[in-house]
Amino acid sequence: MIKKYGRKYIGKIYRTHEGYDLKVIDGGNRGGYVTVKIRGYVFEAKICHVQIGNVKYPFHQSVFNVGCFGVGKYSRKNDKLVYNRWVHMLERCYSPEYQKKYPTYIGCSIDKRWHNFQVFAKWHYKYYPTNGLKYELDKDIRIESNKIYSKYTCMFVPRKVNAFMANVKSNNTSGYLGVNWNKSSSSWRVMIHIDGKQEYLGVFKCIKTASRVYQEARQEQAEKWKRYYSFDYPKSILDNLK
Repeated sequence: MIKKYGRKYIGKIYRTHEGYDLKVIDGGNRGGYVTVKIRGYVFEAKICHVQIGNVKYPFHQSVFNVGCFGVGKYSRKNDKLVYNRWVHMLERCYSPEYQKKYPTYIGCSIDKRWHNFQVFAKWHYKYYPTNGLKYELDKDIRIESNKIYSKYTCMFVPRKVNAFMANVKSNNTSGYLGVNWNKSSSSWRVMIHIDGKQEYLGVFKCIKTASRVYQEARQEQAEKWKRYYSFDYPKSILDNLK
């Protein structure tokens, strides 16, 4: 039988710095440790940390008041790149300061399962390509105008692809992406940039027709990338997020 330590603390309740009530429910299996419970989660903690309130609840929503670190094998130190990608995803969706600077993310959210870093990291390592290239997390290619980050809607794509999909605003005088006025022909010229190359799509008298041609070409390219970079998902996508 394993000897229990610190049994004299059983039944005592302490307040953590994070604002939780911690109850000692048993002794620990190691000297200086006790078994505690916070909101139904049972684990061992050092009694000295318990007494000063310095015990961390792994499901505390400390990242933008939404994300928690969770319980598992992934760590901030050993999985730094994945952790930073997770934090930045939360920032895009739940930081008012970030959305003020980048308003296109207003209204975006994350599947609750990905609020837990351990769950996101497991998915990340399963699907991140291992061919040595750098990839970014994309939520728009699978579902046009999608606002939800989840394992059903996201995929990894090269940076150039992500930049192409993110470019939804026009910085030219026409006000339409990919459309410019051609003085010599007195018409609207349509161009699209793919993989660093410029492709000519034609000239049109009507600016709305020109814009439609560009958007159709853009969507066609997005479909090609979706087929190339995607992996199998359930047929029902957004329903799985409820």
